[in-house]
Amino acid sequence: MGVFKVGRYWYACFSYKGVHHQESLHVEHKYEALRIFAKWKSNIIEQRWFPKDIGRPSPFLLILIVGQNL
Repeated sequence: MGVFKVGRYWYACFSYKGVHHQESLHVEHKYEALRIFAKWKSNIIEQRWFPKDIGRPSPFLLILIVGQNL
C-alpha cells in the first residue's frame, strides 16, 4: 500500500480482498494524495470501499462529493 507519482499526478496502490488495485488520485500535490489515501485506507478497514466493477463510485469521487457539501 502506498502512493507514488507518475508524471504530474499521484497514484495509489493497494490490495483489497487479494486483488491488486492501482488508481490515479487526480492530484498534483503529495499532501493531498496522502490525505486521500488515508481516507481510502479507513474506508477499506471499515469495509465501506466498493470496487468499480459493482457499479459503486470510487472513494475519490465520494471524497469530492462530500468535500463540496462542507
